[in-house]
Amino acid sequence: FTAPVVGARGEYYGRVWYFRDITERKQAEDALRRTVAELSEAQRVAHVGSWRMDAATDEVAWTEELYRMLGLNPKAPPPPYLEHQGLFAPESWSRLNAALPRTLEAGIPYELELETVRADGRRGWMLARGEPLKDDAGKIIGARGIAQDITARKQAGLNLERSEAQLRAFLNESPSLMFMKDIQGRYVFVNDRFKEAFGLKPAQVLSRTDEEIFPPEQAEQFA
Repeated sequence: FTAPVVGARGEYYGRVWYFRDITERKQAEDALRRTVAELSEAQRVAHVGSWRMDAATDEVAWTEELYRMLGLNPKAPPPPYLEHQGLFAPESWSRLNAALPRTLEAGIPYELELETVRADGRRGWMLARGEPLKDDAGKIIGARGIAQDITARKQAGLNLERSEAQLRAFLNESPSLMFMKDIQGRYVFVNDRFKEAFGLKPAQVLSRTDEEIFPPEQAEQFA
């Protein structure tokens, strides 16, 4: 920086220049930028975003990955908390809106699987965790947490449930008696035709062996 050199009567003699070594400060700033960039990249790869909320103002701060997860512009400020309702399916919003006040008021953390509604209307799923944010005196001043995109895992689970339901329906509609046993000979599945043929209820069959279900002669024939 520079300053003028002025005499006692105000006469101007020129300017003097001062220099300060700011190498350490610049190195620290560069290291901080690298750390922030590495954190952002790690969150992008893991599909994990983080957030903070100020209890006094309801102001929310998001990392870039959370914007991407919800299909929003990361250059725009995050919407106020009360506007988050449009980002979730109604049932998921109801559970989140019940959990967060308990965190802010009583310090109770939460972990929820929430169905999201992206800005383009597409649906997704996130695993959301929240915990209280406290000052040095232990007073709750807000909340913080993470959100992980679990859409692919959730969709795979739903697809598996549908496949299992279709297989079970197919087996139950079969005119043949069909069953499955584990390696110890206990029934783990019987179709409706099997239960009807022997006049049995599921509780009388599942997890039991032939010897526990049928008369000795019949059990021996099955063996």
